[in-house]
Amino acid sequence: MLHTLESRAVIEGPSRWLDEVHRGQLELAGADAGIRPDVSFASALTSDAVIEKGQLYMKDFFTWFPYENSLCILHMTGHEIKQYLEYSCTLTMVINFDTAAGILYTIHRDRPEGERIE
Repeated sequence: MLHTLESRAVIEGPSRWLDEVHRGQLELAGADAGIRPDVSFASALTSDAVIEKGQLYMKDFFTWFPYENSLCILHMTGHEIKQYLEYSCTLTMVINFDTAAGILYTIHRDRPEGERIE
């Protein structure tokens, strides 16, 4: 690992923590199906994890992914993606909200529900 990764940085905007998750998902998700996804969704899952730069060990992956998750491929429209991100931000904006890679968007935490994603 070239950089120290901190899950807490996710709430402030783009983070290396989720960049690595999204990169892995975008590269690996469609490999078996012979396709390459355009968008990845992921959340940090924890607010206080740190993985130090240097060699990765198996324990680091359990820090990164403390829960079992399934990787799947969905076909979604742009409208559905926006609705999903709105829904994710509505549940909780503490740490366990989904982010997306492969698209450009802004989360406005100060706006009312339904108007947070631009």
